[in-house]
Amino acid sequence: MKLLISIIDTLGSYTEKESLAKKIEAQFDWVKVIFISPNQNSAHNLQLPAYSLLGFYYKLAYSFAIKRNFDWVIAIDLGRVEQLLSLIDSLKTSFQNNKVIYLQREGIEVAKKKQLKLFNNYIPDFYSPFRFFSSYWLRQIPFIFNTDSHFQDEINIQLFYSKQAFTLIPIANLDKKQEKDLHFSTRKVFRQAKYHSWGIFYQKKFDCVIDNQHYSLKLGYKSSHTLAIDAVAPDSTVLDIGAGPYSIAPFLHKKNCKVTTLDMFDIPEEFKLTEHIVANLNDQFDVDISQYQYLLFLDIIEHLYSPEDFLQKLSEQFGHQKQKLIFTTGNIAFFPIRLMLLLGYFNYGKSGILDKTHTRLFTFKSFKELLEASHLKIIAVKGIPAPYPKALGNNTFSRFLVKLNSFLIKLSKGLFSYQIYIEAETTTTISYLIATYENENKH
Repeated sequence: MKLLISIIDTLGSYTEKESLAKKIEAQFDWVKVIFISPNQNSAHNLQLPAYSLLGFYYKLAYSFAIKRNFDWVIAIDLGRVEQLLSLIDSLKTSFQNNKVIYLQREGIEVAKKKQLKLFNNYIPDFYSPFRFFSSYWLRQIPFIFNTDSHFQDEINIQLFYSKQAFTLIPIANLDKKQEKDLHFSTRKVFRQAKYHSWGIFYQKKFDCVIDNQHYSLKLGYKSSHTLAIDAVAPDSTVLDIGAGPYSIAPFLHKKNCKVTTLDMFDIPEEFKLTEHIVANLNDQFDVDISQYQYLLFLDIIEHLYSPEDFLQKLSEQFGHQKQKLIFTTGNIAFFPIRLMLLLGYFNYGKSGILDKTHTRLFTFKSFKELLEASHLKIIAVKGIPAPYPKALGNNTFSRFLVKLNSFLIKLSKGLFSYQIYIEAETTTTISYLIATYENENKH
């Protein structure tokens, strides 16, 4: 195990860099020391531009640790090195089974309720100067996009969003500070992070979720998932296309349905009640759909490079037996989106209508035209309210907002619907008729 101690000398005024670094390395053979300062590069000094903000020092330290394949790194102010060295031996065993370690100064608990409310987690010593990060974890985090002025606040939030477990080790509080509240500048960062989590303003630095694990079911209120569950008849055969990591299959299974899920990613084992197919819909789609009574396309069409080509290819399997297809997609004409455009904003997000992975955007009119051109007969069109319980928690206020949104949808689906819900029925296509004829008359 190898630890990199990056000592920050912002003024470059410390003249004993080489001797201190060699002394520490001689005392701890598993430690490497590098100073970061405006001074010239040397064996124990990494030069950076003068007048750089503190966040740039941290970025350089962590990037250097990754580049040189150190197991762990801590970036520490020059004035705190003595206290760190007094603790370092006692910490060695803690590095074995952890990925992130914070030293918790006694008597400090900063904004516990605020942190828990926003992130469902909290770091008591939010401004701890002793933060050890494994290179393994840092490689997964887009810390390079953090702002230089709020770097430490943002890496704490990245820790929360990445769901990485961390260890807190209590130490003496030599500063004698009793911090209880957030700094004013931190409050701004918290707001930015929350807007990102709501899908309003996407920021790459907070995009810490692996693959598609940020997609979750919207249950307990009117949503694309609850409408689809209600629409599927009991004892049916169902193909859930683009099921995501958390399919509605378990809920259809309770209705005695036989469900096959299909997605470009694998799904958690506990959700694999029946067959799961791993396939990319933008590649060749060769799944036989004839055995299914229902095909679900919940929040998936907008991810396709060419929905027209995909649906046209799918329609070649539409035969004499009617099948029901259920589609949901975001409504780009939703009132808040119109308002944002009016104010000059168009910001993609991690999820929601302007999900950054969406390649196509639809209104009610354009979505119906797409389906009708794909040999489908539309039998039901509904507007879906915004998932307020998902953003605000499933409480009285959020459920009230869902009801209010549902009422407004009755006044204008196009203006107040967050999502579009359409049930359609297959019609026999020319391609199917010709293919059937040729199969029956091969000889």
